[in-house]
Amino acid sequence: MSAAGAHTEDLEDIRLHLDAAGTTTPAGATELVVDLVIGASSLSWVEQNGRHAVTLDVAVFCADSRERIIGETWKRATLKLSADTYEAALKDGLRYGVRVGVKGTPAFVKAIVYDYGTDSLGSRMKRLK
Repeated sequence: MSAAGAHTEDLEDIRLHLDAAGTTTPAGATELVVDLVIGASSLSWVEQNGRHAVTLDVAVFCADSRERIIGETWKRATLKLSADTYEAALKDGLRYGVRVGVKGTPAFVKAIVYDYGTDSLGSRMKRLK
């Protein structure tokens, strides 16, 4: 995942779409709210107790206009979906939201998703307006 962070082109083993918007918390801190849609059909789903499960690493990096990292988060998520939710995710993608605290004005956001079961990843970078 670290190598994907330095890679300038998007990686497509796992389809990934991202949207992001800045916000201020009630305490006055600046955050970037990142909404991901992850292509679910290429993930390594397993059945666990009647649910479809997958474990993913999700990393999000925020950078300023000079491409300096001003916020980041790394999460490991084990997602367990009912049959109906799983079918919807296969069709429309798996929605996953992340909040990243930033110190400065974000100009870029990059998300990386890694699937252990398939040893594959996807990344997407977006320039913010």
